[in-house]
Amino acid sequence: VNPEDYLYPFIQAPYSSKKTSETSIFKKDGDYAIYLNELRNRSNTALKLRHSLQDTTVPIVKGVLGARGFVNGVDYRGEKVIAYICAIPQSNWLLLTKIDEKEAFASLSSKALLTSLSVLLIIFLIIYIAAFNYSNNKRKYFRELWERDATYKTTLYSIGDAVITTDKYGRIRQLNKVAEELTEWTERAAFNKELPEVFNIICETNRERVENPVEIVLQKGLVVGLANHTLLISKTGKEIPIA
Repeated sequence: VNPEDYLYPFIQAPYSSKKTSETSIFKKDGDYAIYLNELRNRSNTALKLRHSLQDTTVPIVKGVLGARGFVNGVDYRGEKVIAYICAIPQSNWLLLTKIDEKEAFASLSSKALLTSLSVLLIIFLIIYIAAFNYSNNKRKYFRELWERDATYKTTLYSIGDAVITTDKYGRIRQLNKVAEELTEWTERAAFNKELPEVFNIICETNRERVENPVEIVLQKGLVVGLANHTLLISKTGKEIPIA
């Protein structure tokens, strides 16, 4: 039987759709592994092309030495391939089918790229949504602060008594209109100054400087009232009795 009439076409036909796929029959021949069929990418190979059993990178050599199933290696063209090897029953022949790694992994690479892009897109969307929510919450939070601050300032500046506010270090933050009139300091000029510089108070009887009430408040956390006969010395030196 001429193998070119049936056998060679038969073993190659199922893989014709793949550019680098190839099936071959081989066996051990002394210290070599020899092909029994014509190869797809080289002519005049049947019973002629062989590989030394020392060359263990070649898939058919691995098959002759006992490897079965999937193997990696370098074929007769010097290309890296993935191969599957099995024995042909009731013979000393083996069957190998192979495909270049590049072609085998081409679809996998494109799928991996597509998957990576999809994951990156999902991550980007999550970050965008999180940032959007954070920004909205932040705007809402600062708007609430602004509204509370506006309400606080409206109340502060509407009080009929003189009011001065400070930070926890006793530095002036706000003066309402009555405080500006009594101290003769504008709110802008008094901002961030130490309280005693603006709220300069002395005892009317002995003319001694009165202790800064803010320092007592910060130290003891108590409400502090002024002593009787307290005078406020304004910016221009006016003396104003205060309670």
